[in-house]
Amino acid sequence: SSIPSICPSKISTIGRTIVLMSTQDGIEVSNEAPRV
Repeated sequence: SSIPSICPSKISTIGRTIVLMSTQDGIEVSNEAPRV
């Protein structure tokens, strides 16, 4: 029962990392757009 609990946690962590990275990319793009 320990494996099923570890797998979702790893997936959620990876998902959060991807979301954070995409959010940062979106912020950078939105910040650079007005400058240009």
